Amino acid sequence: MAGHSPQSLRDRDDTPQADFALFYQAEKPRLMRYLIMFGADSHDAEDAVQYAFVQLLHQWESVRTPAAWLRKVASRKALQMQARNERSLEPGYDEPGGQPASERIELNEEAEAVLAALSRLPIMQRKVAALHYDEFEINEIGEMLGMTDAAVRQNLSRARRRLRDQLESRRPTLGSRQAA
Repeated sequence: MAGHSPQSLRDRDDTPQADFALFYQAEKPRLMRYLIMFGADSHDAEDAVQYAFVQLLHQWESVRTPAAWLRKVASRKALQMQARNERSLEPGYDEPGGQPASERIELNEEAEAVLAALSRLPIMQRKVAALHYDEFEINEIGEMLGMTDAAVRQNLSRARRRLRDQLESRRPTLGSRQAA
């Protein structure tokens, strides 16, 4: 310890922790939004986010792409929780995977329709769409999901088409106005 005061060691040791804290503050809201678009309710999304960040904290210095790593870990955790919820529905839930009315986020009708449509997409299309709307580039999405750029574009195109079809069929008057 010669030449180092306890404070200078603490400052040097805090650098990875400070980096992690800054990353956490910036990334937590984005990860929550991604999981909700992925189909998780807000309670499960919060739990999956906390779980993923705890796992990341233990491996912070060895993870090369923490944003992608978080989404993979958090989405897997959210899927596990969704499967658990579907096996044992708790009283007070309005629908499978739903949340208690007391905790429901106020969403306008259009946002609710979009989230419902996203939850009905095939899993790979849902992942691609959620990552795209979370502002990841095509090549980044491909890297995260182990897909070619062409496969990402194809899944994104199919997801958009299915979303459009679902949303238009839900609002026939909106669809006929757009066609005119």
